[in-house]
Amino acid sequence: MKTDRYVDENARRFDPQWETTLPSLREYLTKLATDLQEAEIADPEAKRTRRRREAAFHKFREAHGAGL
Repeated sequence: MKTDRYVDENARRFDPQWETTLPSLREYLTKLATDLQEAEIADPEAKRTRRRREAAFHKFREAHGAGL
């Protein structure tokens, strides 16, 4: 019989729609997304040679948890 391992644990389940309201966490996640994009551009083996357009970067940030 399969049991839910979180029944007795105080754990939050994964929620892909979760957004933070903490400004410091939002700033950190936005900087993380920016740093990841810059690392992609700097990597000579990466296919990305330019920055994302603003709309694409917004989606990229949202994927990393820094969405608005």
